[in-house]
Amino acid sequence: MAVSDEVHNARLALGIKLAAARDAAKYTQKQLARLTNYGRSSIANVETARQNVPRAFWVAADEILGANGELIAAYDQVETLAEADRRRSAKAAAHERLLGLPAARSMPWYGTPEFGPATRLTDPAYNASAGSELIAPSPDLAPLSSRDRLLLAIDDRARELYIRGHGMLHGNQRHEIETAQALLDRAVGRDPRLSLAIADRGYTRWRQYFAGWTDRPEVALAGALRDVEAALAVDPDSVAAYATFVRACWDMGWHHRALQAGRTIYLNRPDSLDATITYSRALMNAGMAELSNTLADAVLAEDSTHPSATKLKIWCALLLGRHQDAIDVGRPYLQVNRGDANTRWALALAAAHLPAGIDDAVRIAEEALRADPTDVTIWLLLGYLQMLRGHHDAAQKTWQQGADSFDKDHVGANHRTIAWMANLYAAARDETAARKCIDYLLARDGTNGYIRYRLFHALAELGDVLAAVDMLDSAVTCGFMSLELLRQEGTLGPRHLHGYPPYRRVVARLEDVVASARNSHASLSTMTRVKEPASR
Repeated sequence: MAVSDEVHNARLALGIKLAAARDAAKYTQKQLARLTNYGRSSIANVETARQNVPRAFWVAADEILGANGELIAAYDQVETLAEADRRRSAKAAAHERLLGLPAARSMPWYGTPEFGPATRLTDPAYNASAGSELIAPSPDLAPLSSRDRLLLAIDDRARELYIRGHGMLHGNQRHEIETAQALLDRAVGRDPRLSLAIADRGYTRWRQYFAGWTDRPEVALAGALRDVEAALAVDPDSVAAYATFVRACWDMGWHHRALQAGRTIYLNRPDSLDATITYSRALMNAGMAELSNTLADAVLAEDSTHPSATKLKIWCALLLGRHQDAIDVGRPYLQVNRGDANTRWALALAAAHLPAGIDDAVRIAEEALRADPTDVTIWLLLGYLQMLRGHHDAAQKTWQQGADSFDKDHVGANHRTIAWMANLYAAARDETAARKCIDYLLARDGTNGYIRYRLFHALAELGDVLAAVDMLDSAVTCGFMSLELLRQEGTLGPRHLHGYPPYRRVVARLEDVVASARNSHASLSTMTRVKEPASR
């Protein structure tokens, strides 16, 4: 990386200081080279600022030449300038590559038309409250090069805290994620250069938003996105930061930006399985399950136990109509990951599609409810499966029991959970509670495509056909693009809408949106590396 004139001049002054100290100690370049295990030409290049050497050289040279710490202090001052220079350059490049924007306060979550609606993150007071919770890297710190990472040891305790926190991220319990966040906060506080800890902390914030474990969901999501920015400032090719960004894009409706980010890290980090998974996730969420499945297969060919690849494989199989494949992959996975209700949802849906599989689907949903009785989605799923089974009274009892088990004021629930609650209340024939949820969400999170997709189900359950189709149409406008998920409506969705012309027009429009994304982001050249996983 080219350095600024300021850094070059500082290194030249440092080289002159080295030459003066060497002359004063009566050493030749050759003698100093032998004592420091360098070549004579390297000493000459350092003295004329044509070569930069690590701090270990300056520590040795300072002792050999009797400089009393002056050479070390001078080197540290130069590297402070160089680090700031690298940080400015890397941050600008990261913004340009990932976001296509100027760096200053122009990340997409600050709200620009081309990224879709994000007005709820543009309020200065809101951003101030979000920022007050974060421990961000110092603006004077620079990204570390690969060589510097080897030479400059990260604080040992920061590394230990990061490892402990990272190890808890695979859990599905709230206390595990909150504990992980606390550990990662401490790791970043001790050493703000630890980009992995920053990115993982962003993931914990996103998990809290996604799972509904916070009463300030927008603050959690904004915090996750700010951590993405902070991690990329330290390490522009942070796979973990890109992965969190792609996840957050699903909630914001930024599918094109997610595809761009996923493809970028996939091509920039060809040896990273997690980078491949990041792109695979972006493709699936944008309605391209067949391409996502190809990437998941490539990862599983190298690591047959990769949990994220396995989950993607299960969902891709479901969305592509390969229901037995989803069952075959999902059963052994759930034997190890019994608390993964999200995957049990996919498995139950897959079973419901199979001949005589409805009993198995009900059993899967009941197991999920025993694993996590606080998951509103499972209460709703179980009732729908009982309806398909022909047990209408049992379904109504399930929905009512589920509705009665939750706080109707939704204290601590995030918007995604409240949207599912609207659907549950509607199914339980509590129109007043359902309408209250719908009005609440439209007033506070009206631009979230996924939220509007869930409210479409609630309105359809209430029998408000016109409002339901309008809600689905607005979901497509706001960025909801999961065409394959919409195709599952034939099993558990509002079947009475399927023959309704306005509904068919919305589905056709969604087909066009997905086709446009496919043409833009899934060309044959993009997928070339996937065809030969053995060559990775």
